[in-house]
Amino acid sequence: MDNDVDVPNQVSIIGTDYDELEREMSQIPISSVELNPKLLGRRCAELVLDLKGKKCT
Repeated sequence: MDNDVDVPNQVSIIGTDYDELEREMSQIPISSVELNPKLLGRRCAELVLDLKGKKCT
């Protein structure tokens, strides 16, 4: 099936586990970000509390 999509110029793949081996083995370029789950959870909690008008300590 050919949809004339120019990868990676029109479509990109972004991963969230930053697996270097997976990126090297891929036939197409893959971007990846390294997440900090603890910091992400804290930021999410802060946003929820801010929406409720409370402070996070």
